[in-house]
Amino acid sequence: MKKLKIVIISPTYNESENIDKLVKVLFNSFPRGEKYEFHLLIVDGDSPDGTADLVRRLIPKFSRLHILVEREKNGLGAAYIMGMDYAFDKMNADYVFEFDADLSHDATKIREFVEKIEEGYDLVLGTRYRNGGSIPKNWGFHRKILSILGNYFTRLIFFDSRISDWTGGFKALSKNVYGAVKGSVSLEKGYTFQISLNKAALDRNFKVAEVPFNFKDREAGQSKLGAEYLFNALTFVIKTRIKDLISLTLFRVAIVGGVGSVVQLVFFTIFFKFLNIFHLLSVLLSIECAIISNFVLNNNFSFKRNKILKGNGLLKGFFKFNSLSAGSVIVQMLINSIGIRFLGDSTLVVYTLLVFGILVGLISNFYFYKNFVWKAGKKN
Repeated sequence: MKKLKIVIISPTYNESENIDKLVKVLFNSFPRGEKYEFHLLIVDGDSPDGTADLVRRLIPKFSRLHILVEREKNGLGAAYIMGMDYAFDKMNADYVFEFDADLSHDATKIREFVEKIEEGYDLVLGTRYRNGGSIPKNWGFHRKILSILGNYFTRLIFFDSRISDWTGGFKALSKNVYGAVKGSVSLEKGYTFQISLNKAALDRNFKVAEVPFNFKDREAGQSKLGAEYLFNALTFVIKTRIKDLISLTLFRVAIVGGVGSVVQLVFFTIFFKFLNIFHLLSVLLSIECAIISNFVLNNNFSFKRNKILKGNGLLKGFFKFNSLSAGSVIVQMLINSIGIRFLGDSTLVVYTLLVFGILVGLISNFYFYKNFVWKAGKKN
């Protein structure tokens, strides 16, 4: 039976005080048996304190200990990418772990990670924020607040509760996950790498599990992460969420609808105020201008993957779009008239019905546009 090859990757920079203990603790913690083959890969950032030399001296005692040295230190994300490339491409690993060299992660939990891997999970994360997990009691109040609120903020913005600890660096991932997400992860320093890797895996629907553990502060050496890294990570979260929303077709249809409202207002002013066209005709003409604008923008922006290309197809698509848009206007008028009849015409009711009508119109338009005008796989 082929053994499952697992490589623990631990980036280091000036960790000479921790390296000997790290190696011994990890090799003593690896589950034993015929099913697994564990290796430890140190990725050193050319530490001036001689960390890499200490690792080389330990290699004769630990045959499954390996060392890579970066030409220049480029941050945590770059170190992990370098290690993962080497582990998967050169060492033929099936899974890799991320593990902090300062021993803030609990090596005894590796067995539970492996159990999750055996259950078929693609990404296994250590968490400090579920039952059984914790952060150090001696952390300062500001550090606790930044960590806790930072993770809640990320869960809230991404609207995803599958992960409770977005910024943690104790995790295991399969070769399939790495191959799928490598091009999407951010190499910014600090927590951003961890958040982007987790997000990319969730976006691709990989199976994710969490293992609670008690995080502890380093006993020796200095931490390389500060508050600015958390700020950069939260900025990344906001930017990523905005990009996600913009990429959603429904959101794009809503944007186009907003532009159409402006177009309608502008052309109504032109027709009614400057060209002196009577009111009803100005309204109808301005609505048609908005419909033309919406059709062009939806064809080239909202539904560009199913863009209508040919002349006859464009004409048919436009007539369908016109009919559906007219139907949406009628639906909104009915909602408003029926609502006012039964609920009254107070300002609150009128504006509530208006907003409700717009939302119903948006959703119905999206459904009909997607299924009748820009049907997937059909380019006229």
